[in-house]
Amino acid sequence: MATSSDSWDIRMGLSNAVFISLFLFGIGCSGAPQNPNLGKKKGSGNGVGETVSGSETTSGGGGSSQTGLTIDLQDQAAASSFPRLSHTQWENSVKDLLFLDKLSGLSSNFPDDPTGFAFGNNGASYSVSANQWTAYRDAAEALGERIAKDPSAIQKLIPKGLTDNKAIVTAFLTRAYRRPPTASDVEMISSMFAKGTPVSDATDAKAGGFAAMITIALQSPLFIYRVERGDKSNGRYKTLDAYEIASRLSYGIWETMPDEALFASAKSGDLLKPAVIQTQVRRLLDDPRGSAILSAVHSKGYRIDQFKAVPQDKNNYPEGAALDSKTIALEAQLFVDDVVVKSGKAATELFTAPYAFVSAKTAPIYEVTQTSAEPKKVNLDPEHRAGLLSQVAFLSNFSKPEGQTGIITRGVYVAQTLLCTTLGGAPPNVDDGAVGDFKTNRERVTALTGKGSCAGCHTPRINPAGFALENFSVTGKWRTAELNGTALDASGEYWFKEDSIKFNGPVEFMTEIVKRNEFHQCYAQKIVEGLFGRYADAGDADLIRRVGEASLKGASAKDLFQMVLTDRLLTLRSNQ
Repeated sequence: MATSSDSWDIRMGLSNAVFISLFLFGIGCSGAPQNPNLGKKKGSGNGVGETVSGSETTSGGGGSSQTGLTIDLQDQAAASSFPRLSHTQWENSVKDLLFLDKLSGLSSNFPDDPTGFAFGNNGASYSVSANQWTAYRDAAEALGERIAKDPSAIQKLIPKGLTDNKAIVTAFLTRAYRRPPTASDVEMISSMFAKGTPVSDATDAKAGGFAAMITIALQSPLFIYRVERGDKSNGRYKTLDAYEIASRLSYGIWETMPDEALFASAKSGDLLKPAVIQTQVRRLLDDPRGSAILSAVHSKGYRIDQFKAVPQDKNNYPEGAALDSKTIALEAQLFVDDVVVKSGKAATELFTAPYAFVSAKTAPIYEVTQTSAEPKKVNLDPEHRAGLLSQVAFLSNFSKPEGQTGIITRGVYVAQTLLCTTLGGAPPNVDDGAVGDFKTNRERVTALTGKGSCAGCHTPRINPAGFALENFSVTGKWRTAELNGTALDASGEYWFKEDSIKFNGPVEFMTEIVKRNEFHQCYAQKIVEGLFGRYADAGDADLIRRVGEASLKGASAKDLFQMVLTDRLLTLRSNQ
């Protein structure tokens, strides 16, 4: 707020300090995981003699949750019983709470959210530093002042038929806190609402009241955090109440506060019914904002949003002369959207589809005719192209600027990102420049990694996956020989824990990969992490197995998201 009144600063500073202290004391600030598997070892179920599975709590012996699981999960993933809103969620929530026409943009003044979690929504990693709290305060004051100066904006915040200040405050706080406020909350903020003019720049009493109410509410931990106290306690976990479920759904799918339909369902208690959750999840996913999360989970989970064009020698690779990161990023994103949103398919299609989005800049690489600057969907040679790993965005990103294909980096991507394989780190001081008379890059990589401590990861997994893609040059153009004329060998054998697949070329390789449980369970793990906003752990094993099975059978991405969001795990948090 623009005023520099000492009395206002003191009042707000004291109010915030007391409010935060009482809040943290009241809920214990324990950082308890949302996952009901807290403290359990891998494969030990979710409670004493219990396994959380689907919408039922069934009796089961230890280890049942890991049956049929082919990927490794950590024993326990940290999560919070009151995760802080990400900056994206804060912006969306402010926009919807205040009925703004567009995002405020004020989060650009916030310290950056932590990085490291692919989906950017892991509330367990978000703390509030002194600088962050100052930024929240400044944003709250700016928004309060902005609304106070706009009579039409104020009118939007007055529910139809309400004239009493306390009723207006109650309605606003219910939406801001995403649950009914306590009587003391209403009394405190109603008092400040009545004193709005003396403590703000507004000359109108009503405008001053709204400025004060907005400024206080947006600094409240009940707005900044998603508080999950839980309702009914049953053994190791608590069942969330209807308002907490509403927030999990809205932030999981839309990354914003619940809408009126979710609030109404929470108020009536209907949202506690599995059938109602099913209906609400489908409604949220069918919304354009649901399409956005479908796209985002795939783009971030497979790191497509990080792909960059690597410049190459234009004399050796003239087809890539016009490549730039913006172009390949757009083409890759259009492909993802076409597969999972428009076509209603999922990971199998992402990595086997014989088409791509092609523009005039990438047409020479694909060896097709395309003169449009805007990317268009183009069918490609199905004997050469199979999904994302055969497209320019991936292939250019995982190449070296000196004209070498990224056999190792391409192979690591397959092992880690497609199959969730845990790889050991590279030995210290490893030399990437193997010396010798190598006619192919494959020979060089084999000499570099085929013996010693490197061989354990490279020989069975990393190298074979990279070799499978050797028919693609550093730009992504199909080739059968190195620049020196030496014929390429794209055959190999990729080993899993207990068996292997043999292949000759990228299409055969990807055709075999998408038949594997490892591929589909890794995909399921990405969906769970993206929608739950935390790392998956052993408590998610049964859900991941079931979602992986459905993916293997051809379920759409939307149906898989529905499975995750209607699983009973969504309604639980740890009781510890």
